[in-house]
Amino acid sequence: RLLTDPITYFFAFWLPSYLKAERGFTIAMIGAIGWIPFLASDVGGPGGGALSDWLIRRGWSPRKARLALMLFAATCMPAAIVAVFSSSAWVSIACIAVVLGAQSCWMANQLTLISESVPRTHAASLLALSAMGGSIGGIAANLLAGRVIAAVGYVPVFCVIAFCHLTAFAVLVVTGRSSASGRRCA
Repeated sequence: RLLTDPITYFFAFWLPSYLKAERGFTIAMIGAIGWIPFLASDVGGPGGGALSDWLIRRGWSPRKARLALMLFAATCMPAAIVAVFSSSAWVSIACIAVVLGAQSCWMANQLTLISESVPRTHAASLLALSAMGGSIGGIAANLLAGRVIAAVGYVPVFCVIAFCHLTAFAVLVVTGRSSASGRRCA
């Protein structure tokens, strides 16, 4: 979550500024259109959870189903690069919607994977620690994003966003395989 939660924080805090500065949106346009990516986020979480549950009912193991959806979400994140380089504001909004929908799909499956990977007596503690890591990552990333945006603009930030989930997925798979306790950790 240290690597992936910052994406939610970034768009929650920086999307209006991006739309105004880079896309020429007025405050009224931001209010009229800026909610669309967050609607995609509202669909991505429940949709990603429902799809992984559907896979489990079809015989997939819970871990395999959750990881498959997380990998799918991670492969959607490079839409952030298209968003920042597109000449069309509508394409940019659509790509940011894909990114936020994929982020929510990732989170729904990650949280469930965490709770399924440890004994019930430890699940709440691990979820709380992961939330703390996500919050720390979100705070640090937003402070850094502000400096980068002020110095060179939004392009580097969007390019980093594009690969955070793929990096997190690689870390998750590697650490899951090397778990000393025999249980794979999320």
